[in-house]
Amino acid sequence: MAETMHDGRLLREYAEHGSQAAFARLVERYLRLVYSACLRETGEAGPAEDAAQAVFLLLARKAPSLQGRASLAGWLFAAARLVSRNAVRQERRRRRQEQKAMEERTRADRDAEADAAVWGVIEPSLNDALAALNGREREAVLLRFFQGLSLAETGAALGVSADAAQMRVSRAVDKLRRHLAKAGVGVSGAALATLLPAHAAHSLPAGGAAKVIASLSSPGTLGVVGANMYGLYQGAEKAMWMTKIKVAALTVSVSLLGIYGGLTAHRAFSAAGHSPAAVVRPVAATGGTVQAQASPVVASPLQRQLAQLQLQDGFTLTYKLVRRDVSTQEMRD
Repeated sequence: MAETMHDGRLLREYAEHGSQAAFARLVERYLRLVYSACLRETGEAGPAEDAAQAVFLLLARKAPSLQGRASLAGWLFAAARLVSRNAVRQERRRRRQEQKAMEERTRADRDAEADAAVWGVIEPSLNDALAALNGREREAVLLRFFQGLSLAETGAALGVSADAAQMRVSRAVDKLRRHLAKAGVGVSGAALATLLPAHAAHSLPAGGAAKVIASLSSPGTLGVVGANMYGLYQGAEKAMWMTKIKVAALTVSVSLLGIYGGLTAHRAFSAAGHSPAAVVRPVAATGGTVQAQASPVVASPLQRQLAQLQLQDGFTLTYKLVRRDVSTQEMRD
């Protein structure tokens, strides 16, 4: 009878004939033993229940090799301990991983908050710092960090190698750092290179690009845009025109100041009773040819110093004018 069949026979019925009833009888006979052993190892009902199910799954797979046993109690107890301990190790590993992930998220959140705070200090001065760069360096920074191009792509856009682009970007970042430092914002070059790609480029609100494209898609473009946008357009166009006028005036000023400096030096030498030109005296040479020999002008130390100071004043003024308008000139780049 099934009630008196020992474990080996029930297991043989399952292994050889696939008898689900025989295996169910084994489960009913040993489930309490297996579950209790698992619960003592895991200490929790949920993991113990999972481990007990795994033990009987293992029994089903091992049935052909175990059907000669008269009793399965010892094997099931050992299997319950083995499976339960593996379950405990896996649970500990899972909890460590979850804890590590939580700590990383917390650290990332703190870092993000710190970066956002630093960026909040940098951003108000960023446009001025970018405007202070020369055209080539500014272009490299904008392509690399604002457009998100790689160094190879940046170099290709600028017509230089990736190494040259890297050098240009590095110089630009260092200049940005120094300009920000003058504005009272202390940040390292490495931190700046990390913050720029993460925060510098803001996305337009949803539908913004479609609005821009729609405003330019009809022949009467300026007639369909809003009055405020049209006013901004006119103001920008006027500002660009005034920039060209200033650059032209600067060029003329530099030329006139150069002429002024030359005339000033000439008057200084003339007042000392000497000509600024070298005195050329012909001297006889062999073969009937005549060579010219330049005789340098000799001026007193005081006269030379006076001429040097007058030249320096003229060119110092020129330099200051150029420095003052350099950012305006760079708007054309």
